[in-house]
Amino acid sequence: MDTLESVTIRKFLPYDREHLRRISCETAFHELKRGVVFSDNEILADAFTLYYTDYEPQSCFVAIAHNRVVGYIIGTKDVSIMERISSKKIFPRLIWKALQRGVFFNIGNLRFIFYCLRSACKREFFMPDFSRRFPAMLHINIESGYRMGGIGRRLIKTFEAYLQDQRVLGVHFGTFSEGTEDFFIKMGFARLFQGKRSYLKPYLGKEINFYVFGKQFKRDSLENSKGSTEDKTKEKQTLKERFFRLLRLNSSPPEIAIGVAIGVFIAITPLYGFHTIMVIIAALLIRRVNKIAILLGTNISTTFTFPFITWGGYNIGRLVLGNNYPPLQWQTFKYFSYKTILHFYYPLFIGSVILGLALAVASYFITFWFIMRRKKAHESAPKV
Repeated sequence: MDTLESVTIRKFLPYDREHLRRISCETAFHELKRGVVFSDNEILADAFTLYYTDYEPQSCFVAIAHNRVVGYIIGTKDVSIMERISSKKIFPRLIWKALQRGVFFNIGNLRFIFYCLRSACKREFFMPDFSRRFPAMLHINIESGYRMGGIGRRLIKTFEAYLQDQRVLGVHFGTFSEGTEDFFIKMGFARLFQGKRSYLKPYLGKEINFYVFGKQFKRDSLENSKGSTEDKTKEKQTLKERFFRLLRLNSSPPEIAIGVAIGVFIAITPLYGFHTIMVIIAALLIRRVNKIAILLGTNISTTFTFPFITWGGYNIGRLVLGNNYPPLQWQTFKYFSYKTILHFYYPLFIGSVILGLALAVASYFITFWFIMRRKKAHESAPKV
């Protein structure tokens, strides 16, 4: 291990990008080896670092030893901006890239996605919104051979000084690391939240704890000044607002998002005539899910989208099964019936399940970001 004096902390530079991506994959899943949980490191690195290195590189710092990156701290000054950019620019591109790279055709990847969706159904990803008091967020990772040497402390101090120069009120972050609470408390952080995560249990043999720590740099003097301006006229509640109120009734954003995802998956499956029954069964069996959101998700299948969904599912099935089935002609839809569908149902079913899982995952995250954006906009609106 190098001495603390031999390690340099500096600003992130463009040629550090690949080193950050490498370290992020190596430390992604509680020290499990690469590829054990998720096979595509390119997609993982994009998910963990793309926003920070490409959209907010000024908020990134690296630790250098022997002329190479051995650790980093990356973050954002404003979580709401990061979420807006991620939902509009990064996540759609990431889903498309994953489809092109065949991520959803890998059984191991689908298994991990299933575990994550199961955790979402258990509300394991639900936690309070800390962005009002702690608007900044950080992620810190250090290679295993360089830990316990004071590098983490220097990275955090550097990032804190940067945030204070930018007049940021506070910062928070999440971690799976056990036994680090004393370290972060000595650094001035407070534990804001603790929860369980079970999606890595099949790989680790146990559930792991997830912690959120936060630190404020100065008191929020604007807290009491907000809301002092009152509107003289109250807007009438539109049908759209009533719908969203009904949608979020007694439901958290993850419950709404998982409901939409379930509805999308049901609509994609070629179990024609049984979709309504499947919706009812899902609503009855899955307790922590928004029932209206399930119905909303099924609307992805319409008269207009049906041919494209069927054509896409069938061709994905052909690809998985080795192209042993003839191409599906568009003329088939002119004479579509239960009798004609039997000739290509097997590849259609296999492909539709894969397509349904991919679109369900995409719809979950898109819905989650959309609901969170509406929630933040509602909270920041002047109160009457």
